[in-house]
Amino acid sequence: MAAAVDPSVIDIIVAENPVLTAAHLQDQHIINTIGGYMSGTRAGKLIFRTFRFCCSNWLNLKIGNKPSKKAQATHVVSKLTQPILFMHGTYDNVVPPYHSEKLFEKAKEPKELWLCPEAHHCGLQNKHPKEWANRVLSFLERHTK
Repeated sequence: MAAAVDPSVIDIIVAENPVLTAAHLQDQHIINTIGGYMSGTRAGKLIFRTFRFCCSNWLNLKIGNKPSKKAQATHVVSKLTQPILFMHGTYDNVVPPYHSEKLFEKAKEPKELWLCPEAHHCGLQNKHPKEWANRVLSFLERHTK
C-alpha cells in the first residue's frame, strides 16, 4: 500500500501474507461464516451489506488502509516497478495463500513467490527461521541499488 501511495520512498517490497483487498478478504470470511444460511434471500442480502459495511470500516481503520483503489494491492500491484517478494504460509486460514499467488501473477518482474510449508498467518519466520532469513536477505541483497 505504501509503495503505491508514494513509490519514491519504497525501493523494495517484502509482502508477507498480503491481502488482495480488504473487501475481498472480509467477504470471504463473512460468506464462510453465514453465507450458506442466508445467501440469496432479501433479508440475507441486507444483513450482509450492513455487516460488510461495518466490518469494512473497522478493518480499514485497523490496518491503516484508506479504502481507495489507489492503495489496494490487487488494483496497484501491476503498476509497481519495485522488486517484490511475496511470502505466504500454506496453513494461513486468515488470509488464504491464493491472495499472494494472484498478486504474484499480476506483478511485474522482478518478483518472487515463497509459499512457506505449514506456516500459519504471520508465522513464517517462526516455522522456518533460517529459510525466512535467507530468502529475505538474499532478495534484498540482489535488488539493493
